[in-house]
Amino acid sequence: MGTADITPLIRQRSPLLLATTTATAPTDVTAAVTTEGSGSLVAVSGSAVRLTFQMYSWRTGEPYDGTPPGQPLTVTVGAAAVPAALDAVLVGVSPGTEMIVTYPVGMIDLPGFVPDDDAYYVIVQIEDVTG
Repeated sequence: MGTADITPLIRQRSPLLLATTTATAPTDVTAAVTTEGSGSLVAVSGSAVRLTFQMYSWRTGEPYDGTPPGQPLTVTVGAAAVPAALDAVLVGVSPGTEMIVTYPVGMIDLPGFVPDDDAYYVIVQIEDVTG
């Protein structure tokens, strides 16, 4: 998993701005931390991580999916509760971390969910880590 340029952090986390650029879609999964967490506990395999996320089309900037406002999702790291590439980047995060994870065209983690001809990116905010 790389940490490519991520089109300067998805134009500072503004999804619709990305769609108006000529940015080339990623060819590999990449991850970049946009805000470092400040909690003392970091996630390891088996930790419960409470997070919010918003997933966007690389091509259009339109949202595909996400957690409803005020309704975080709790996942267990290593339990295949989220796509494998996202699960991998949750190891080592602490509360308060925000990151952007990009996925290439045809990413196999979500077959049929995202069109086969589009890449996507996910903005993830870590609210809490336990265990």
